[in-house]
This record gives sequence, structure tokens and C-alpha cells, in this order.
Amino acid sequence: MARDYIAELPEKTKANLEHQRWVTDNAIGYSKDKGLYTPNESAAREAMDMVPGLMGSISKFVPKATNVLKASEALAPHEGKWLNVTQSDRMRSTEGDLGGPGFSKFQLEKPEYAAAQAAWGVGKKPTASGIVNVNKKFGDQAIWTPMIGGETQHHSNQHVYDMLTNEFNRQSRLGNLTPELQAKINSTLATGKETKGLFPENFDIGNPEHLAQYGDTFNRRGALSTLMSGKGVGGTKGRIIDYPGIMQEMTDPMTVGAPTHSLGTRLFTLNNEIEHRPDLHSAFPYILKGEDKGVAFAPVPKEHGIPDFINQFKEFKGREPGYYDLVRTTPSQQVTDKYLRSLEDIGHADGGLVFNPRGKDYDYQTATAYGMGPNGTGENAGHWGSVAPTSDDERMLHGLPEDSYVVLKGKSHPTFHKAEAAEEERGSKIVKAGDRYYSIPK
Repeated sequence: MARDYIAELPEKTKANLEHQRWVTDNAIGYSKDKGLYTPNESAAREAMDMVPGLMGSISKFVPKATNVLKASEALAPHEGKWLNVTQSDRMRSTEGDLGGPGFSKFQLEKPEYAAAQAAWGVGKKPTASGIVNVNKKFGDQAIWTPMIGGETQHHSNQHVYDMLTNEFNRQSRLGNLTPELQAKINSTLATGKETKGLFPENFDIGNPEHLAQYGDTFNRRGALSTLMSGKGVGGTKGRIIDYPGIMQEMTDPMTVGAPTHSLGTRLFTLNNEIEHRPDLHSAFPYILKGEDKGVAFAPVPKEHGIPDFINQFKEFKGREPGYYDLVRTTPSQQVTDKYLRSLEDIGHADGGLVFNPRGKDYDYQTATAYGMGPNGTGENAGHWGSVAPTSDDERMLHGLPEDSYVVLKGKSHPTFHKAEAAEEERGSKIVKAGDRYYSIPK
């Protein structure tokens, strides 16, 4: 599916992307039969020009496997250390898309990232310096993991934005952008509380050149992508592209359904070195050097991932930490025996599987993220609720109405029928949207 969207990119962008992939895929290869080999001499020479001295380091490169664990298993070898978090969106880390929470794993899979010791990448040097300062504070007792953003945060990523806008332009050429919808989107951009003044007065959503020219910042790309999703302009009726499909295609599978600001899915250490490498990653050119620990785990809700930080914040401020309290600081959590046992208690030990909406289990991860627990009485004693609130991102992504809830029981759960009956009684019905089941008003 991603290849179809890539085909819609501008010819220059598509050609550059395809050529970079060709160089990456053909400069060097590895197989059990051949060992390390060069599939294409021309690609190898170009790789040497792109990254001076790379091939000498590459000559010793052997790809390494990732162990998929649950959080307590992944963190157990680091007991006593301090777990620090850095911000990430949910961009996938496959098929040439180098970003998201899986960034550090590229040094296990790609020789140029291994040679650079690339453990993390950011867009600005002050951001990189801030991370290094925190790392120096804890010394060799520091370990890092991403804190993932909302489900639609990566729609402001340039690569995702290109796919959304090219599909939008295609649908517009097919006549699916009506004059009424075009005028409504333009009016919303010009007068909306969050978008007023963000674009020039003559901006036109129906002009492909405007979409390319003014999609030059994260804020602008986010605003345009939000409207292309239909939010604020009629929901699904104001959507002319398969926004959910494109977003799902570009999302790291391990992060699907995880609450915003969950921790995961990698662990890495840093050595306090920063290198400016736009040749390695143009979007995140400031590379922080270090070591990926070779493990992946299902995202852990922040309430369980950084409980000490949250409790200390509440004691000091008298409230829960909000969005800016989490993203403008660097929360830390000491990995203690008590902490590891708490992860085991909520089901993040010994395996690391993400909740399967079609299975027979219960989504304790989402339930605990919303502060839920056993609340039944009588024959239902110990029963956990069947549904939880939906986030703004979820509703926008799937076109759900305001009064919607996510179902916490898998479709094959032995009491799923009770959840259906309870939702029916309160005037709702259970429907499937994306990979999950939701309760929506009839």
C-alpha cells in the first residue's frame, strides 16, 4: 500500500527517495551463505562518497537481531539505573522510513548507522545538547527510551504529509474536492482559533503549489493534515482521502493502540557525543551517539513507566502533569526491584505482546492508563469495566462521534457478549474501526 502513495510523490522527491533506497540496499549486503558482500560496486562507491570512511567500518558489519520482550524483562538487566525519556512520534521504522521510536535499532540493521553509532536523532542542536546534559547528570547509570506522542502526531512528519497531500491532490483532480468543501476548509484555516494567521490570506487548499510551499513547518503541516482528516470540516463527510489508511500504513505497528505518552519501544544508552550528519538523516541531522540494547517491548503507559516522576509532580504542583509538563522536561524513573515488580503486576513481564482486539484477553494497559481498576460487586466482584474513553486523536483518526468509547475486551473474550448487552442498554452499539472495537451512540 505504501508503494502506491510513494508513486504519487513529486517526481523529484520520488527520484531522490528511490535513489537513496537503491544506494542503501545495494552498497552492502549480508547473508548466511555469502557473509558480507557488495551487491553493486557503483552503489558501494556512491556510499563511500556520501559517508567518508564508511566502507572501512562497514567491512566489519554484521546485522544483529532484536529480542522482543516485555518491559520488566528488558529493563531487569538495568536495575539500579535511571530510565530517561525522549520525545518521539509513532512513525514506522520500516521500508526505508527512518524515524519514530525504533530509530536506535537502525544501528543494528544498517551499516552506515552502525558506523555513526547513531542511537538517536533530533532536528536542532539545542535539543541534542539538552539530552546530553541530562545524560551527564546520571553518568553511566543513565538509560533511555522514547516517549511516544499521540496517534496522529506523525501526520506533521514531512514524509507522511507528502503522502497525505499527494493523495489529496489526486482526489481533487478527480473532482472529489467540491467547491463547498474547498471554501469551508479555506475559511477554517483563515478564521480558526489555532490556525488564524498561520497561512497567507490567499492560501487555497485546492492549490497543490500552496500545499507544497506552505507545508514548511511542523505546525503548518499539522494544521493542514488535521483538516485533510476531516476534523473541523464535517468529519468523515469532509474527508476526501483515506486518512486512516495512510496513517495506519505509516505507523509503527508496536505503538498501535498505546496511550499517548507511553514509554517504548526501544532501550539505548548515550555516550554524550553529538555529530551533525544531515547526510545520514536530513530530518534529524543532529545524531546522538550511543548503543541500542537490542531489545523491543510493548509500550508502557506513563502511569506505570514513570510513576515516581508523576507522584513527585503531583506532590509539588497539586495536579497531574499535563502535555507540556511531559514534553518540555525529561522525566526520569529509577529502575528498582519494586518498579520491575509493578510492571509484572500489570502484565508487562515475560514476553511483550500487544493487546489483540480479536483475542480473548483484556486490555489492562489502556484501562490502567485511565485509572480504572476492579469495581464490580456481587457476582461481578473483581470485574473491570468493559470500555474506556477515547482520545481526540482516536476520534479524528477513525471519524468517531464525541461520545465514543474503546472496548477493552477482545472479541473472543468469554464475556464480550456482556459488554455488547451493556452498551446496547445504554443506547450504543459496538463497531469495528481500524484494528479496534468501539462503542458509539446508535
